[in-house]
Amino acid sequence: MQADRDMRAVLRNILICYFFSGALGLIYEILWLRKLLLVFGSTVHAVSTILTVFFGGLALGSWVLGRLIDRREAAGLRWYAALEAGVGLYALATPWLFDAIQHVYIPIYRSSGFSTTVLVASSFVCSAAILLIPPALLGGAFPVLSRYLIRTLDERGAKIAGLYGLNTAGAMAGTLLVYYVGLPILGLFRTLVSAGVIN
Repeated sequence: MQADRDMRAVLRNILICYFFSGALGLIYEILWLRKLLLVFGSTVHAVSTILTVFFGGLALGSWVLGRLIDRREAAGLRWYAALEAGVGLYALATPWLFDAIQHVYIPIYRSSGFSTTVLVASSFVCSAAILLIPPALLGGAFPVLSRYLIRTLDERGAKIAGLYGLNTAGAMAGTLLVYYVGLPILGLFRTLVSAGVIN
């Protein structure tokens, strides 16, 4: 009986963490997009490049870590904790990474002769250098957590749908928080630091 209560408490805490993971993921996406647009400019090419890198990182992390966790199912919860901590630590470093990337991109921009091809390629490389790792960690969290929670084939549909729904609800909450609390009250830097600490 006590073991059942303990397991329910663990599951409840996991689901709360995954809700916050969805919220923080959207907060990061919005903040990083705003920060990089200050470097690359608010053009269609810049926005498309940044979003491609972000969603590509999510897909890459899901694919790579999904394959790895199949061989280490027992360590799933530890892996999930490590992924979330990794995202938080990386988020805390991103303000300095964004400053560093300006020293790479701005000379390229000045010497490119305003070539669209050069600017798009260099913004893609610079975005990938900064933004590929944290979305990959976020993307890996779903297969790692679902592998830990789903023990039988019968549970798969309902639990996967529940996890997606919970993460999506967190993402909606994160969007509201960043636009109505984070940016107007804390500003970009302090919102980013707060999100990293929460992770």
